[in-house]
Amino acid sequence: MPTDSFPSTDEMSAVTLTDVVEVSQFSQRVLIRHFIGRPDGEASLVGQKVRVGEWVKSGCEQGKGSFAFLELNDESCPANIQVIVDAAVSLLGQLIPTGTCVHVEGELKVPPEGTK
Repeated sequence: MPTDSFPSTDEMSAVTLTDVVEVSQFSQRVLIRHFIGRPDGEASLVGQKVRVGEWVKSGCEQGKGSFAFLELNDESCPANIQVIVDAAVSLLGQLIPTGTCVHVEGELKVPPEGTK
């Protein structure tokens, strides 16, 4: 793939989330389907602050209760996203049960290689 097809660092830093995905008018949240199936594999969204409002499909506390992994789905598509919640943000025990409704805001990051 030619390198001139990729945006420059300056161009990427000037892009805002609303330039690349549809954001809900009132909640300002992004549906999973708007970034999971992107042709660029979400690359243009990495580093952007994202708001999602979804249901917990599964959750588990880790690090002796210092953080939790939550697998979330908003029913806009079959795919899930994973978020990491620090215990300083919320009581983890209230977030991890399946079916819990959460509204999460954070930076979209690429998962480490070998993880989902």
